[in-house]
Amino acid sequence: MAEIIPRYEFRAFAQDFGMVETKMRRLAKCEQIRESSEIYIVSAANSENNTKIRDGKMDIKVFVEQREGQEQRNPRMKGEFPMRAEVLRKEVFPAFGVAEPDFRREEYGLQEYLDEIIFPHPQLTAVDVFKLRFAFTVNGCIAVVALIGTYSVNNSLYDMGSCIGFGILGWILKRYGYPPAPVVLGIVLGKLIEYNIRRGVIMGGYSVFYTDTLAFVVLSMATLSLFYPLIRAGWKRLRRSPVDVR
Repeated sequence: MAEIIPRYEFRAFAQDFGMVETKMRRLAKCEQIRESSEIYIVSAANSENNTKIRDGKMDIKVFVEQREGQEQRNPRMKGEFPMRAEVLRKEVFPAFGVAEPDFRREEYGLQEYLDEIIFPHPQLTAVDVFKLRFAFTVNGCIAVVALIGTYSVNNSLYDMGSCIGFGILGWILKRYGYPPAPVVLGIVLGKLIEYNIRRGVIMGGYSVFYTDTLAFVVLSMATLSLFYPLIRAGWKRLRRSPVDVR
């Protein structure tokens, strides 16, 4: 069996890589798109080692060193469930750096391992993570852009779609000059406004919004403020366009 040489990795985390990702996509074509559901085992005593479960397999990488901003990790083990307690004791738990629990079974399936070993442990927790990865090769180096995180809250792909949808909405707002302050204010007051709109509809029907003077003025101003950036951008383009006078 060939010897595995630990590789060096550079990782960066951000909500938007902007021009960095744009340049990466310009330099190389996306070679592969992969998606996976993974379970990361997080330890309060050791934040350097990487322990995850993917496709029913335990995958552990141990931190070796950091050089020039890059981290080197050595594959410690990759084993399938069900897994013997002796393997968990000798190969898995040393990577966590926490007190070893009582193993009451000779062999553990994945769910038994999570329910009886990980969840009850005061220094360990399991985090569900969905990854959508785009792989590139730039000048011989493997580069991966990953969309992760939202799936881990409710284990719902709907949340993943919401993340993408709001990302597109955010780009549109930024593209057409919508200031962020009203958006934040809308998020904060949205529930209160929705509650009072329901009250108004129940008390007076939908007609109250255009028969009541105050309600009509407020809604008109809100509608105008919604489309004002588009109107302003169109007006600026109209003023800048050359006029052909003959």
